[in-house]
Amino acid sequence: MRKIQFCKGYKYQLRETTVFQTRIYPDQDIKTELVELRRDGTLVIHKYFAWDGCSGPTVDDFSNYAACLGHDALYYLIRIGLLPKMWRLQIDKELTHWMKEDGEKIAKTDAEDNRFWNFIFPLRRALLFFRANCYGWVCKVFAAWCVTTKNSRKIITA
Repeated sequence: MRKIQFCKGYKYQLRETTVFQTRIYPDQDIKTELVELRRDGTLVIHKYFAWDGCSGPTVDDFSNYAACLGHDALYYLIRIGLLPKMWRLQIDKELTHWMKEDGEKIAKTDAEDNRFWNFIFPLRRALLFFRANCYGWVCKVFAAWCVTTKNSRKIITA
């Protein structure tokens, strides 16, 4: 009988490699099969990385998919012991920053596509920024347990 090992609990899987710029600067380049963090702050997340989206009572949507991907990849590096835990709060700030960047793009695109959105662009942008700040605050206050090795996914053998 063939044996396999796998983990459960992921919602999304990356279909192409993506790059983020962070304000996280490790002492040396960190490289795993799926995630790289370079000393200059460049985060490379390779095709097939899996993540679970935003945790908690949240809604996954276009304003947070990418931000949560970057956040989860960086937390993963802490959980496996390659990035020091001292970076956790900065990682939470990166989440907020990325959500604001994407929220700005979404609000502008909506405003360009529809006169109604153009009229309420400032309100939509403000709401997306408020949401980003809320996500960042929740992570800062409640997410410390997420970077512990105890929070690593259980490997199932079948």
